[in-house]
Amino acid sequence: MKTTTLKMLFLICFAGVLTAFSGCNKNDSGASPEKTPSLSNAPIPNESYPAQTGAVAPASSGTISGTISIDPRFANKIDPNAVLFISAKPAEGPQVGVPPLASQRVPNPKFPLTYTLTQQDVIMPGATLSGQLNIVAKLMKSGAAGPMGPGDIEGKYSKNPVTGDQKSIDITLDTSH
Repeated sequence: MKTTTLKMLFLICFAGVLTAFSGCNKNDSGASPEKTPSLSNAPIPNESYPAQTGAVAPASSGTISGTISIDPRFANKIDPNAVLFISAKPAEGPQVGVPPLASQRVPNPKFPLTYTLTQQDVIMPGATLSGQLNIVAKLMKSGAAGPMGPGDIEGKYSKNPVTGDQKSIDITLDTSH
């Protein structure tokens, strides 16, 4: 009976953490929603996406880079308010409903887009961009992170999983939802 109660308590706490992170934005100031402008279409400072702006990302172990392109079938179907999310998730464990280890948000992307994920993109405090990782890119029509919906386009690195400090991790957005 005690074990069942502890398991249930763990599951409730775990669900709470997942719920908290599902709406989490690593740049969120914590201010109340009434005083905070919507981040879904907010411009992101150029230094957040060094590869898109031509700047060089700091060299470190745990740097993953490549190019994201879009399948020609979808090139004319990109919503002008769409946002590209590039994420790295641990290869072990669930891939759906779990926050990524590292993520970038790129509003109004232009393809092909060169990207670099670094330790600065890691969401979880104390975690590192290392180990076996699945690299995925999602072009979200709504501009918000979350489950894929109609009109969203996804692509995965064809040789997932990868390890940190790899280049030429190229992705084609080729699956429409």
